[in-house]
Amino acid sequence: MVDSTTCMMTNKAIELATESIPACVLQLYVWLFNPDEAGTYALVSIRVCALTTGFTSSLIAFDYDTDKVR
Repeated sequence: MVDSTTCMMTNKAIELATESIPACVLQLYVWLFNPDEAGTYALVSIRVCALTTGFTSSLIAFDYDTDKVR
């Protein structure tokens, strides 16, 4: 059996690896090769995506660091 903290962290890590990071990379790719079509709002979206990914990564580390068992 796996405890709830490990399950939650695993789900967050899977979400980061399969959704958040690839979406940010795809947005960067599109913006780099078509900046005129993407527009300035694409930069806002890329920044939000990068900040959200960083925040989620830091939450994973924080949750592991502050867990009583660990």
